[in-house]
Amino acid sequence: MILFPLNELPAYVGLHPGLKCLADYLATHPIRGLSDGRHEVDGSRLYLNVEVGTLVEPRQRRLEVHRRYMDLHLPLSGPEIIGWTPSTDLGTSDEPFDEARDMAFYTQEAQTYVRVMPGQALLLMPGEGHAPLVGSGQMRKVIVKLLVED
Repeated sequence: MILFPLNELPAYVGLHPGLKCLADYLATHPIRGLSDGRHEVDGSRLYLNVEVGTLVEPRQRRLEVHRRYMDLHLPLSGPEIIGWTPSTDLGTSDEPFDEARDMAFYTQEAQTYVRVMPGQALLLMPGEGHAPLVGSGQMRKVIVKLLVED
């Protein structure tokens, strides 16, 4: 998990080739101007989901884990609290890993909660348990999906 100001994204492009592509895309596509839905930047290797989500109490949000994608969470309309648990501390998933959706869920409370403000980005690596959309009310956000393996 890495929390950083979004305007410092160029400093992180060495972590994944898709981050350079994303930085170039955001230079010409203002993030707040994106319509809701999926925006493909590099096909299934790099895409953005723009959505409005309902925030819930921590105990109501299950941890999710991905194997093939890194997530970059970008809150737009207000702060978002995201729970986090390292892969080494995850218990048993609620059901078998869903390869098609690249997702498994865990019903356990996150170990740590991070407040992500608009203008910040939270990068989550494959295997890291995370519980997005914690709080109250609704919010608009972007989730960037970066493929790490084909």
